[in-house]
Amino acid sequence: MSAIHTRPARESDIPQILKLFKDSLPQSYGSFIDMTHDNPWLHGTAADEYVARTLPDMTVAEDAQGTVVAFGVLQGNFVDLLWVRLERRGEGLGTQMMDEFEARIAEEHETARLECFEPNTPAIEFYRRRGYTIERTYFVEDAGVNTAVMVKKLDR
Repeated sequence: MSAIHTRPARESDIPQILKLFKDSLPQSYGSFIDMTHDNPWLHGTAADEYVARTLPDMTVAEDAQGTVVAFGVLQGNFVDLLWVRLERRGEGLGTQMMDEFEARIAEEHETARLECFEPNTPAIEFYRRRGYTIERTYFVEDAGVNTAVMVKKLDR
């Protein structure tokens, strides 16, 4: 694996972030969310609007060539999103980003929080291995699936 470093996202990263997200969305969520032409995240403006809105809270991981290989959004003690390029999953990028996020959260908060689609078992298991537990679930109408609210008490 080439050297990866993280940094705050910049406007110039938006095209790479959107491409990374939209290219991997069907494989990540396609088994439990409809990815037809009606999906606003894949074929509409939902992803563009989300990235524009959360860019100030976004961190990217890039390789030595400047390619964005992962990104995440941290808002207070809430990890709003963690996304790793499909072909780079399993290399520890998610772990690296979560380590950084949890260290930043622990500076001001005792607990880290996140939400994950319940049918996304690889992600649920990843977070469980990190010490997160499911606090509750709720149904997301647009996605048609339950979302797990997960929490982890941090060492300060």
